[in-house]
Amino acid sequence: MRSVGPSFLSFQMHAQEATRQSQTALAKAQIELSTQRHSDVSLQLSSQTGRNIRWHAELENAIASIDSGNLHQTRAEVTQASLKAATSLASDFLQQLVGSRSAENGRALIQQQAKNVMSSLQDILNVDVNGTFLFAGRNQLQTPLQAYSGGPAEVQTQAVFQLQFGISTTDPLVQTITAAQIDAFLNGNFRDIFESPNWETTVSNATNENVLARFGRRESIDLLSNVNEKPIREFYQAIVAVIELSEGRLNDDSFEKLVDISAAKVSSAMQGLVDIQARVGMNQKALQNATDQMKSRKIWLNDAISKTESVDTYEVATRINQLTTQLEASYSVTSRISRISLLNYL
Repeated sequence: MRSVGPSFLSFQMHAQEATRQSQTALAKAQIELSTQRHSDVSLQLSSQTGRNIRWHAELENAIASIDSGNLHQTRAEVTQASLKAATSLASDFLQQLVGSRSAENGRALIQQQAKNVMSSLQDILNVDVNGTFLFAGRNQLQTPLQAYSGGPAEVQTQAVFQLQFGISTTDPLVQTITAAQIDAFLNGNFRDIFESPNWETTVSNATNENVLARFGRRESIDLLSNVNEKPIREFYQAIVAVIELSEGRLNDDSFEKLVDISAAKVSSAMQGLVDIQARVGMNQKALQNATDQMKSRKIWLNDAISKTESVDTYEVATRINQLTTQLEASYSVTSRISRISLLNYL
């Protein structure tokens, strides 16, 4: 009787090891075909691995910067649209103010129009993008403008009028107030309501500083506005003056003085709003240029990484076919070996 010697066992183990290696190689090839990347990039790149790691980190930063830039551009576009709407609102109100001088029942009409303008202005400036209030400065989770009707600004305005003239705005004696007195009031105690620090306690929840858009590694830019800016305060002040003093109780001279002062405020506010739009627009352009540069860099990085880490899919598919054929042959040999018994060697 012959024994099964070491040569047979070695042959059997060699066949099993060859099968295992082919299975491993096939699994890697299938991953490469699926991902279109080398299964072991570090092994493939060798000494250039560090370079590609830096490229990947830079690519992630580029993608984050582009996404951030797009978000900031959206906010800037909404800000611009709001500023244009406020400017258009001011222009219409200015025309209405001038027309109220000669219009029949002009005083009552302009008061109602002022209330409508106030409501529209609050809607425009309390705009938000995904819960972020654009005109709130750094307090982006709070509505920038408090409600006027029933709010602190209305209470303080009426209190200041009462303190200065000793009567309420609805008292018949309002008709005795002269144009010079109205001028002194509107450019004195009344105006102070809309200056810091009173403005921030009676009207605004915003900060003077806006949230800056950051891009790249160190660059930052201001793409927003806030309700504390002078043009907005001037427009708001003019609206309040008309709401409180144009009920028809002022004499003609005093009403005309009210219209003149309010119209001058609105006109100044319009120019200021246009200037803010120009500032935001200039910064938008700067951000767009930076974003475009980052997009170009992203394209280059993607191309460089692809060229150094991607596989030839045709070559991988051919390799998979070869490995599959080898495995089928190995399985056949292994199956035959497993059927060999000691009787074959007796």
